[in-house]
Amino acid sequence: MSDSNPFGVKISRDFEDWCLKQMSEIEGENLDGRSLIHFLMTLNSGDEIREYILTYLGDSPKSREFADGFIQHKKFEDSTGGGVFQIHAESYSFGLGDRHCCETG
Repeated sequence: MSDSNPFGVKISRDFEDWCLKQMSEIEGENLDGRSLIHFLMTLNSGDEIREYILTYLGDSPKSREFADGFIQHKKFEDSTGGGVFQIHAESYSFGLGDRHCCETG
């Protein structure tokens, strides 16, 4: 569980790492991804989350896929209190080709 964040939200390390990896592939290093992720975790509306992601990362197919994945996995985090992201996320690819969303490298 990631304990230090400015919004006081609970987010598993696996979910946070997946988000940062996806965001770096979309936007590169030009964005404080961790703060954006923590802010997005405070939102309850999928439409609002999608709007912020598209605003900050641009409206592209990759950004839309990330938004869909983020919303789906946030629901898992919210319903379980975190810590189960990897169990559920490995079964989804979200348009990442042969890679699963939680793989590194």
